Amino acid sequence: MRRAALTAAVWLAATALAVAGQETEVFVLGALGALHDREESFGFATLERVIRTIDPEVLLLEVTPGELRDRLDTRGRPEYPNVIWPMLREGGAARSYAMEAGEPLYGELTSEATELWTAFQNERPTESAAFEAHAEATTEVLLMRWKSPADTQDEATDALARSQHRLRTSFVPAIGWIQMRWDRVMVDVATQAIAENAGKRLLVLGSHRNRFMFIEALRELPGVRLVDMRSWLASNGFGGPL
Repeated sequence: MRRAALTAAVWLAATALAVAGQETEVFVLGALGALHDREESFGFATLERVIRTIDPEVLLLEVTPGELRDRLDTRGRPEYPNVIWPMLREGGAARSYAMEAGEPLYGELTSEATELWTAFQNERPTESAAFEAHAEATTEVLLMRWKSPADTQDEATDALARSQHRLRTSFVPAIGWIQMRWDRVMVDVATQAIAENAGKRLLVLGSHRNRFMFIEALRELPGVRLVDMRSWLASNGFGGPL
């Protein structure tokens, strides 16, 4: 109930700002995580150049409040110690938000998901192995077709991420509900940040695995101009022709 009330209040605030003509420019960039080390066209140095070129006034980060506050190591997200934390230490005007849940909700959701997936692996090893093989093959396909940073933000990449998510939840439906709760927390933070920073340039730094979710959640928000990330990258020297 409390989260629903917050979301409704933020939506109303965003609507009021839209009526006032304060359009907010939102970039949704999917980082590659460990794949930045494998995708030659989009290494950590290039990721930093992309972010500096966007020059966001507000950063929305896929980390917990504690990770942002203490600049902690982020398991599975090497872009933070390699790029984001050093940039934030430099200072500057960018305001930062942590989108992931803090404790105790973070621990509750991750523990539930881990228990469910471990049970699936133990009880249905053949299906589990097939899913993992499919996930690895999908990664290899992406690495073969990506030729530039712009390619990593295209519709094909988003479609594969969406299908991977649906496949995973088809094996363990309860994980889908946990993912929805997890995503809702991040979307609520992003929506609130947009309402609090009307007329500014915001960067939502997610993952290539969930960029589609942010786009679907934010594209109908009043007063928001969602930037076509692939086209923007191609137009700014980070990709091939449109």
